[in-house]
Amino acid sequence: MSRSAKPRLEELFEQAFCDGYALHGDLGLEPEEFAGHLTAIAEKHLGRAVPRAVTLSFVDSLHTCDVYLAAACAQHSPSAWSRFMRLYQKYLKDSHLASRNSLPPGNQRKRT
Repeated sequence: MSRSAKPRLEELFEQAFCDGYALHGDLGLEPEEFAGHLTAIAEKHLGRAVPRAVTLSFVDSLHTCDVYLAAACAQHSPSAWSRFMRLYQKYLKDSHLASRNSLPPGNQRKRT
């Protein structure tokens, strides 16, 4: 990412952090760590030498509240994993059951 994009990107990162914090609470993630995650995502998908507008648009298109939660989970935050499970446990169980029910007969495991 170019240096000229830093001030605007920092503002975008700060707002994204505040939004994630407001939605998910304190998960032990520092603003600088979160900004590092966003930077790594942008650089992975766009490369380092891209126009400022492209980087800003890409970061702005991310579901940054989800990135906030995922980044905290990646740092093994117990509060982040607790939040993740509260939000997604039912969905994960339902998906698991649906996938089990879509297997051909004989390929399904017996319930224990």
